[in-house]
Amino acid sequence: MLTLQSTWFYTFKAMVKFIILHFRAAILFSSIIGIITSTYIPVVAQTSKLASLSEIWRFQPVIGVGLYLPAESYPTVGSSELDNLPNYNFRIGFDYDFRPSKDWSAVLNASAFRQPVANARISVASEDIGEGETEDYTERFRLTSPLTFQLGLALKYQTQISNTRFLEFRGGTFFHYLPSGSYSFGSSTTTSNGSHFNLVNLETTSRQSIFKNGYSASMGLVLLKESHIIKFLVSFSFYRRTLVEGFYEFPDLRESGYSAGNYALSGNHLTFGCVFSWVKDKYRIRP
Repeated sequence: MLTLQSTWFYTFKAMVKFIILHFRAAILFSSIIGIITSTYIPVVAQTSKLASLSEIWRFQPVIGVGLYLPAESYPTVGSSELDNLPNYNFRIGFDYDFRPSKDWSAVLNASAFRQPVANARISVASEDIGEGETEDYTERFRLTSPLTFQLGLALKYQTQISNTRFLEFRGGTFFHYLPSGSYSFGSSTTTSNGSHFNLVNLETTSRQSIFKNGYSASMGLVLLKESHIIKFLVSFSFYRRTLVEGFYEFPDLRESGYSAGNYALSGNHLTFGCVFSWVKDKYRIRP
């Protein structure tokens, strides 16, 4: 199997493509935040810049959804290739904020999720399936790993923009526990004359190291309610090396002939997350 290495040019191009693909989702998310921030939340005046956060619990549950860059296919024989699509997953975890009331703090993050491996569509023309066939064949498939875990550490800066609203920025690193393993997909069909036809085979594997390292950058909005806070965060995670590599083939194309190539999934993704925390009863803010 040939090994593919990510390049800065490929990464930049893929990031731009990904942002364009998810522009509508980003607009929707921003609109929701705008509606929420326009809600008036009465609180007493604070005596210091971030006094309202001084009694927030450091342990903060997190839920979110990840939107992944499409994988890349590189034909090495023939011209047929996979139509790779953006992928997604859902995740749950927690943040531990060491100094929630300070401008600068460190945040430890842990999350669990199933790692997307492939999300692709295959299209085979009728003439490639067999003589006498009149309909093209189209199929979509998706592969994910078993449950995996990620641990990250980030430096956080927050600034107050109103009595009950804060902007938050983070930058840090993470380690993703993804055991080495193979993930495969194969598809076949039966032609009109009853013969067996192999459509496509995909064989992938994660890198040998069980811990994959990368970097993340986040920004978000913190809303202070009467007895709790809600954070809306948008994060981009970038892996140092390609996360999943593999090989695909279209073995039985009648007219186009045999096609094969390399497959690579960077693992880079956007995460839209919500973080929750509570004010201790003794110091609860009153309207």
